[in-house]
Amino acid sequence: MCDQDDVWFKNKIEEHMKIFEKEPTIVIIVNNAIRTDSKLNPGISQIEYMRLTCNGNTKVGVGCYFSIRKNFLNLILPLPEFSSHDNVINGCTAPFNIRKDINEPLQFFRRFPESLSSKVEHSDCITTFQCYLTRLLRIIDFFTTKTKVINDLKRYYELAMHLEIKLPQIKQYLESIKIPKNYIKNGIKLTEQKATLFKKRYSFLSINNKGKRFFSILIFFIKEHNYTITLMIKDILIMLYN
Repeated sequence: MCDQDDVWFKNKIEEHMKIFEKEPTIVIIVNNAIRTDSKLNPGISQIEYMRLTCNGNTKVGVGCYFSIRKNFLNLILPLPEFSSHDNVINGCTAPFNIRKDINEPLQFFRRFPESLSSKVEHSDCITTFQCYLTRLLRIIDFFTTKTKVINDLKRYYELAMHLEIKLPQIKQYLESIKIPKNYIKNGIKLTEQKATLFKKRYSFLSINNKGKRFFSILIFFIKEHNYTITLMIKDILIMLYN
């Protein structure tokens, strides 16, 4: 997958192909990248960007860094209408230990301040200072931008439905390439838990009475260990937005 404004290094395809040919149980490969401005002036790497803006998480999830086996991609198509292809592909592959990460940067990832993603996600930063500013702006947005928060919930609900539909085919495919049974079993369990979590959170939107919604959120938090306090706070904020 590629964004047409980025620049791939000459060895990008070669490095991905080496892994695909050597490791038949690897389905998706994700490389690191150097973030640049619109004129290709280099900044920090994508891994460093993730570390600074995503609470230390360095698992890169940007679609234009992906290569994926075509038969698996065909399996999970068509992608949902509103969920990003990045999230859908991550959701269908991450739980099953079928991903390989390349820490070496293999491309320039060009950012434009005027692009839609930059305006919505504040994602055009290429320096450390800009990353810290991005974290602050995203926190402010979270507490002030009603539409974005609710739309995120809707997208994740759509992703949950997609995962449930595709899970039997994914399981069959992984068995055919000899993925260890415990990886498949654990991956299915994680996927089902994630789908349940997304669907339940989305269902809170249909409860118009704020008292009932708050009580439902609280009960779900007590019963469901995957429903973190951060997610609970998000859902309470959405309730207050409404």
